[in-house]
Amino acid sequence: GYPVLSIRSIPKDPAYLDQFFGKEIRSGKIEDAFDTRDVWPESYSVNSAQKVWAAKFAARHPNIAVVDFSSFKCGHDAPTYGLVNQILAASKTPHFMLHDIDANKPGGSIKIRVNTFHYSLQRFQAELDASKKSVMLPTYKPATKVS
Repeated sequence: GYPVLSIRSIPKDPAYLDQFFGKEIRSGKIEDAFDTRDVWPESYSVNSAQKVWAAKFAARHPNIAVVDFSSFKCGHDAPTYGLVNQILAASKTPHFMLHDIDANKPGGSIKIRVNTFHYSLQRFQAELDASKKSVMLPTYKPATKVS
């Protein structure tokens, strides 16, 4: 029930991204909307840089929550885990990080975790409603088991 964007499907139009990064570009803090050197100066892989950039984007967008999936705690993106968490936590962006998906029965494990994240998003929405903020998260109904 939630719309899903992958890292690669985030709009890359400069005019669109200007609303999220323009102030920092004009101040000279970053060179362009895709610049991650302000938080990740030693980027060594395209995938890691994309994850950090997506976290920066999500941290600036008022209607995005993040789910970060990874099968390995020690994979090539492992150095970004703490950084991505810090970026999202500092902006109070709802996020759920799954960095050690169960190898034996990942389907059941992921369903439980997604339902937990859904509950967390409902709580986040309730807190927003209580504080009179106007960010609206979509409704979600957990998938039913099909035999």
